[in-house]
Amino acid sequence: MNPEELLQKIEKLEQENQNKREVMSLVAHELRTSLTAQKWMLSMFLDSDFGPITDEQKNALTQGFSQNEHLIEIVTDLINFSQNDDMHISYNIVEANLVSVVDAIIAEFSSESFKRGVPILFTKPQKEIIAHIDIDKIKILLENLFSNALKYSNKGEGVEVALTQDTKNINIIVRDHGIGIPEKEQEQLFGKFFRATNAKEKESVGSGLGLYTAYMIAKHHNGTLLCHSKESIGTTFTLVLPSTVS
Repeated sequence: MNPEELLQKIEKLEQENQNKREVMSLVAHELRTSLTAQKWMLSMFLDSDFGPITDEQKNALTQGFSQNEHLIEIVTDLINFSQNDDMHISYNIVEANLVSVVDAIIAEFSSESFKRGVPILFTKPQKEIIAHIDIDKIKILLENLFSNALKYSNKGEGVEVALTQDTKNINIIVRDHGIGIPEKEQEQLFGKFFRATNAKEKESVGSGLGLYTAYMIAKHHNGTLLCHSKESIGTTFTLVLPSTVS
């Protein structure tokens, strides 16, 4: 095979992969739309908007609502994966205040935090911390970290969030005191479709794409995602981004 034929074959394979990603993203978006509509319908029943319900009915609806939320998480992971797996995807980098970004994520998870009995404790810095980021993608990354921290914590245990900056790095730290990750499995943590064995036991439903997507987003920002974890003690994720301080 001459170089021109090889190049044509590579271009064809890249186009086929792109087409597959677009189809996956389209289908996942359609699924999420339907699942979200079902979620709000279930929520209305649980809130007795259609009249009073029995305890037995409430338990069944609550289980259905929980499974619906898990499915929405999986579909969202698939969408994010399809959008971020390509190393040449465009990023809309802007100047942003990370304190405001973290505040917005905490507000987004306030309902789940209350429902699970796992408070989110944010140690705010004394001043704004400015970074050059794609805000939407950093939100996707942080949503994955917050979701995992809440999901794998025990009731009554808080999730601690901190934001620091020095001349080299900005660090966003998310620490939980939950189930942790088995030491022998930690080297696989950011791989596609990986889920720790104890995570599967606690939450049976999951795609294993969330942390892979988060890691790729960090990499696209010339940063990295670090993890320190001990089984049955907890896990700390640190998003490290380049500092804008000179």
